Amino acid sequence: MQSSNRVVAVVVGGLIAAAAPAVADEVVGATAVPVQATVVVAAEVAEPEPVVVVATQQPAAVEEYNRWDSRTFLTGAVVFGVGYGAAAITAGVSDRSADERLYVPLVGPWLDLADRGDCDVGNQACDNETTKKVLIVADGVVQAVGVLLVLDALLFPTQVHRTTVAGNDVRLTPVAMAHGGRGLGLAGSF
Repeated sequence: MQSSNRVVAVVVGGLIAAAAPAVADEVVGATAVPVQATVVVAAEVAEPEPVVVVATQQPAAVEEYNRWDSRTFLTGAVVFGVGYGAAAITAGVSDRSADERLYVPLVGPWLDLADRGDCDVGNQACDNETTKKVLIVADGVVQAVGVLLVLDALLFPTQVHRTTVAGNDVRLTPVAMAHGGRGLGLAGSF
């Protein structure tokens, strides 16, 4: 007889028990035992899709309106105030009767200039008078520029474009993260 090397394996509760090789077609100590097998199937588990939080932004409101230009108005008032202040101080300290007209705003320097009389250019005393006339003209121009700036600010308003964003809209939402994680999503407009 030939001997065959056969190994009988029995699966019991996930353990493998092996019997010794049998001699000559005999099975020694082997009996058939019904076995309950547990089948494990490896399946790919899909990760949860992350929740996308979409925040809709409300359109911005655009206002257009006209208003007077406060910077130009203030600049004009300061320029006029400096010119008129210089004229009023000159009128207060001068002993000349024509300089009394400098108290009149805007047209006072021009009235004073008309009342001053002529002076010969060759006369040494006229050099001082010519300087005074130049300063009176400069003062009249400064007062006129100040008044023009004030009128420009009031009569020709500037167009203002104001963009305002709608109120704050904040939402807190639970969010599924990658690899089974959980979190909170904050969305909104600030």
